[in-house]
Amino acid sequence: MKCRIDLLRKFSRLAAAERRLLVRAWLALHLVDCALYLLPFETVRNWCHSNTAPPQSIFSLSPPILISRCVELVDVAGRYSFIDATCLKEALVIAWLMGRCGVATTLKIGVARCEGALSAHAWLEQDGRIVFSREATAAYAPLRPCHHEVA
Repeated sequence: MKCRIDLLRKFSRLAAAERRLLVRAWLALHLVDCALYLLPFETVRNWCHSNTAPPQSIFSLSPPILISRCVELVDVAGRYSFIDATCLKEALVIAWLMGRCGVATTLKIGVARCEGALSAHAWLEQDGRIVFSREATAAYAPLRPCHHEVA
């Protein structure tokens, strides 16, 4: 019980915009999880990279700080979700949230062979700089890049 109360206190200490972002991230992680099971990857990727709404400023922060805070809140949402919040799911959600703020990102997916087994990893870049990655990307050979252009 004490743990839940502590979580509620931490949540209430967030700024209103951060609380909204955290709830959106949590919901989006679950939606992306379902969508990846039901729809082709390209459809999910295109949805996450669509910029159907005019850019919204979640905070009055510069893009690098905004992205950093968004990554932190998506990580928190992933820790308290009912799903396995993989790097791909988190990268797609961050790309969607950043697109809603008018910040263009590039989804990268890479593969590597570790001890005979094939592993994959997803990360996000902005202007060639990694802005989200759970692990070092140097060992992964990137597949075709998935660009997100903001109009």
